[in-house]
Amino acid sequence: MIVLVLWNRIDRAPTVLAQSYASYSRPQVADADNAWMAFAGLGAAPDEEPLALARRRVDALNARIAQRPATAADEAERALFEDRLPLVRPDASRDGSDDYCPSREPDCLAWARTHGAMLRRLRDANALRLQRYGKLLSLPGWQVRYPPDADVPYVDTSVGVLYVNLVALGLANTTPGAAQADHGFELERLAQHVAFWRRVRSEPQDVVTILRSGRMIENAYWILAAWLDRAGVEEISTHADTIDRILQPPSKPVDWNLEMAEEYRQFDRKLLLGLPGPAHVLGRCISGAVEGGCVKMLLINLAFARQATLNIYAVQHKEMQRILEAPPLDLENVKLAARKVIEATWPRFDGVGIVLSQLSYNYAGRTLAAVAMPAFDWGEREHDREALRRMVRIKYAARLARIDVKDMPDFVRKLGEPLHNPLSGRPFDWDPVLQTLHFAPRAVKDWKRARVDIGYRPPPTA
Repeated sequence: MIVLVLWNRIDRAPTVLAQSYASYSRPQVADADNAWMAFAGLGAAPDEEPLALARRRVDALNARIAQRPATAADEAERALFEDRLPLVRPDASRDGSDDYCPSREPDCLAWARTHGAMLRRLRDANALRLQRYGKLLSLPGWQVRYPPDADVPYVDTSVGVLYVNLVALGLANTTPGAAQADHGFELERLAQHVAFWRRVRSEPQDVVTILRSGRMIENAYWILAAWLDRAGVEEISTHADTIDRILQPPSKPVDWNLEMAEEYRQFDRKLLLGLPGPAHVLGRCISGAVEGGCVKMLLINLAFARQATLNIYAVQHKEMQRILEAPPLDLENVKLAARKVIEATWPRFDGVGIVLSQLSYNYAGRTLAAVAMPAFDWGEREHDREALRRMVRIKYAARLARIDVKDMPDFVRKLGEPLHNPLSGRPFDWDPVLQTLHFAPRAVKDWKRARVDIGYRPPPTA
């Protein structure tokens, strides 16, 4: 037992891979260029500068979280994080709905028309926030300034959701078969919204930013798809340049380096807080401050080596990053190869000798690294969103070409690879009964459906 205790006190040197995750940093964004800072101060009073409020919030929060253990926010900090410009949200008792157009609703224009009174009320009540949002769309950078800690407040970007719902309301002002209104202003607003969120994700970001920005862009695709059903060919042709900007492909795939580094560093912080070492645990045992049992906590700390654990976690994260970055057609093969590498780092129970050999060194760390691995489908969501974009693009092209529904299968088959289903490499499927293009998403749990459809109706005959 003494030999095992002493042996587990010998830690490993950090590997090159572990060092790269621990030291990774992205270029700094100046406050004046940082749209995230503009969001962090969005609730500033009408006579207050949002960036100044955001900086005070950032400094106060970072100073407190830097203390270990971090103290609770005092009254002054809590007051600092109370918005002087309240965000007015949907109210079910007043509006008949407690939210905006449901995510992935195929016709947000119809929804917006039904809930027009609510949207107009929220537009007026949040006029200054919407004005500030319109200004921040021109900012070039995005860098999260709050520390990556579970207890910090999140930056509320829901004003962007209100913004696109109001765009949907503006685009809904068309009666099918009647003279078409000019929707150039609303389409331009939608294009600016999409361009901003594409710019946000053009550099490495945290996972919350990646997921939120992706959903903002996806919402725009759904809104545009619904508008294409209502617009005449002439109007679509008139605004083709704006539509092309909304539907242009991403300039480059999401860069997962920062997110992987943050996952690695958060795990390290949890280790420092949860496994302070056997001497510290023994002292807490004597004082009666240990939770979970003294013997258990002592054994876990005795069978743990911090850097050796982080080295294992770095290997796992490299393989996760390979999965996230894999092209959709290579994804399954990359998953199989990565799984073999990851499973080799897990505790094994297929034989007494193997179990005993693992118990001899850093068994707790090996177990913790395996348990801490997140189950995620972030990369699959990116591939699904690209499939959606391509289907809306096909719908747009078909409307311009006045394609009849009976001719859609041939039209889709003749399109080139850039408009094929990225998940299969083949042309998209066409449902002649429902008259929809469709695909089976990879991130089924995220979609909560086994099939994603985009309807197509031919334009009225001239």
